[in-house]
Amino acid sequence: MIQCVDHEVTKASLSNDNIVLENTTGTYLINKKGQSVRVNSYYQDSEHYLKRDEQYVYGPHLVINGQKANKLKDVQLKPAVTYLEGKLYPAYIKDKGFVYYDMNGKKAFDKVFIDAQAFGVEGAAIAIKKNHEYVLLDEEGKEVLASKQRIAYIGDGYYAHYKADGSFTVVSASGDEMLEDKCTSFKEDAVVHINENNYMILNRNGRNYVYDADNGFKVIFSTEEPVKLDTRGFIVVNERKYYDLNGKAIN
Repeated sequence: MIQCVDHEVTKASLSNDNIVLENTTGTYLINKKGQSVRVNSYYQDSEHYLKRDEQYVYGPHLVINGQKANKLKDVQLKPAVTYLEGKLYPAYIKDKGFVYYDMNGKKAFDKVFIDAQAFGVEGAAIAIKKNHEYVLLDEEGKEVLASKQRIAYIGDGYYAHYKADGSFTVVSASGDEMLEDKCTSFKEDAVVHINENNYMILNRNGRNYVYDADNGFKVIFSTEEPVKLDTRGFIVVNERKYYDLNGKAIN
């Protein structure tokens, strides 16, 4: 029996190998022993998470890192329950801005931003400097890409580097341009992992293109109709037409 909740569970899900339960009292992770841990900010699993002080905005909070618990003082943590893919997360210092910390509650590097996103599993994060310049950072705080235009996360280590005309190219976590095509939009689930390969759906002026991201971003299919990728290994067009990953129709 799960030792968690005295209240009825309203939602249950499996997220990034974590069993997540929600009820009127909060969000809980269930460990292998069936015990629950309440989470209220960033988390990796039931043994690595941030315990945000819900009474005092600037803490002290607790950083739970296995058997260790370290205090994190004088910062504001993100109040939304959020899975932390990488090792570093932003915290807000009053009247200064966002600074990055690690899972020991230590400052990762001495840089302050007006906005910042958590690091992904590929070791990169998007932040905005005081001059409103977007930067893509590595875990040492080095700017691998800087731009006056927006940088946005597409998924699985790929980023959209926007241009002044509103279009974007695709860059890697190291800031290298991977696709020079000028794309115009993408959806939240743009990157899909199939048979150990990454595929990506991007829109270019109203037409959807399916790219093999692990094969030089080769276009394998395109259509003006709604399209999605099925993890079983095929392309679905308008919920009724099916194609293989070479773009061949499946009868």
